[in-house]
Amino acid sequence: MILFKDNLFAGRSKGRRVDEIVKAQNQQLINRLQATEAQYQAILNAIPDCIFRLTRDGNYLSLNREAADMACFEETLIGKNIRNILPTDVATLMQGIILKTLDTGNLQVCEYQLSTPLGVRDYEARLVVSGVDEVLAIVRDITERKQTEITLRNLAQKFSTAFNCSPDPISISTLKEGRYIEVNDSFVRLSGYARDEVIDRTAFELNIWVNESDRTKLLHELQTQGVVRNTEVLFRCKSGKIITAQVSAEVIELDGIPHLLVITHDITERKQTEVKLRQTARQQAKLYEKLADLNANLENQVEERTAQLQQKIQEIAQMQRVKDVVLHTVAHDLRTFVIGNLMVLENMGEKSSLVSNTQSLISVPRSIIDRMIQGNNRQLAMLDSLLDIHSCQEQKLNLHQELVPFGGLLEKIIANLQPLLSENQSTVINLLPPDLPLVMADKTRLEKVLLNLLTYSLQHNPPGLNFTINATVEDGMIRTYIQDNGVTMSQADCDRLFDLQIRDPQAPCSTAICLKMYLCRQIIQAHGGQIGVTNHSQQGLTFWFTLPL
Repeated sequence: MILFKDNLFAGRSKGRRVDEIVKAQNQQLINRLQATEAQYQAILNAIPDCIFRLTRDGNYLSLNREAADMACFEETLIGKNIRNILPTDVATLMQGIILKTLDTGNLQVCEYQLSTPLGVRDYEARLVVSGVDEVLAIVRDITERKQTEITLRNLAQKFSTAFNCSPDPISISTLKEGRYIEVNDSFVRLSGYARDEVIDRTAFELNIWVNESDRTKLLHELQTQGVVRNTEVLFRCKSGKIITAQVSAEVIELDGIPHLLVITHDITERKQTEVKLRQTARQQAKLYEKLADLNANLENQVEERTAQLQQKIQEIAQMQRVKDVVLHTVAHDLRTFVIGNLMVLENMGEKSSLVSNTQSLISVPRSIIDRMIQGNNRQLAMLDSLLDIHSCQEQKLNLHQELVPFGGLLEKIIANLQPLLSENQSTVINLLPPDLPLVMADKTRLEKVLLNLLTYSLQHNPPGLNFTINATVEDGMIRTYIQDNGVTMSQADCDRLFDLQIRDPQAPCSTAICLKMYLCRQIIQAHGGQIGVTNHSQQGLTFWFTLPL
């Protein structure tokens, strides 16, 4: 009995020791697990990326310090679902990636954007299986990387655009062998080679270098100066044509391998033009020499011609003085003679009308005397016209202008010309408006203009001619029309009617009337106006002249 009790006590003591050992081992295991977990958590916290543990349903299990410190996650995430934290589209994307990761057991990667207090940011999530229905998500902010990628893409696009759109040929080749890896369209057009014929071949294989030493010189210049600018070389096209080009080159690195970027500018036409210019310059130099010889003779010829011209000018001036003397002598002396004849003839006419023909001492009929008087009057009028024209050419026509009512002035002039109209059985229809303005005019000169215009029509038409006179105000000018119902004339005659000209003796328009028409234009132009005549088919002529208001 005592032995049984001792054994029972001994067994209990041994069991207690075993329990103590098991507890100690469990505690050691727990300590190790806690240390491992702390170590694991420290590693997670040391990683700069955000790390989350998520369930299949999208619930947050844990996260590292970086994730806890994110500005967009100000509240605790543990136990919450991604659909309550992330935007709907991002949450849907993440839920799909979680399920795909768990179903495939493979690493899954996705990118998304989130709005944060710092603006819209880009993130990359990498998901792996970390347990049963559990994934580990490593989230990295890739905003800077994305911006760098965009910048690089833009730069690449700009370079590609400049490369392809450049009017100059551009090529990229390996520095070591000179093997082409890229050429632009301008290179293809200039060389004549298709792009497939050039890529992965060297310039030596294509026989492009006319002088193979040019490439060696170019590489030497690159090594010594770093760049090549506008070096002239000769290239051979596919057709065999030789072109002259200016080459600029720099060394660039692509994937760590040095390459040669070459820009070629075709100057063949410019060089040809320079040659032509030099030839032209030489030809011009020869011409200048010939011109110098000719100038020596030309100066002597010019001096001789100048002396001859001066002599001719002196002769013309002398002839002009003789003409003036003759005109003055003829006009004044002949005018005096004509006036004397007129006085004698008029005196004879008066006496012949007072005494009968039987008592008359002069056996000359009255009609002859009248004709002689008319002839002398015409000669006197022509002489007066000559004197007026000579005065106009020597000096400005002298006008005695005064401010007069234009309508009343024309009516008075028509009344003064009534004897002439009655003699030719002609009438004047006055259509002048009653409210015509005042004008500055020389009444005597203006009456002579109307007399000459009416005389022209009366002399070129049979008796019974009818005139219509009218006037309008246009653009600060008063325009007067005198229309007859007589014969017409050609447009060429209308254009030169008021020119100074000497008519043929057999011409219907005498020189006397031509002088009068020329004098009309001089008078009107001296007033600051214009004068002309228009031809109306089957309606006669219309004279017109303008005067400034």
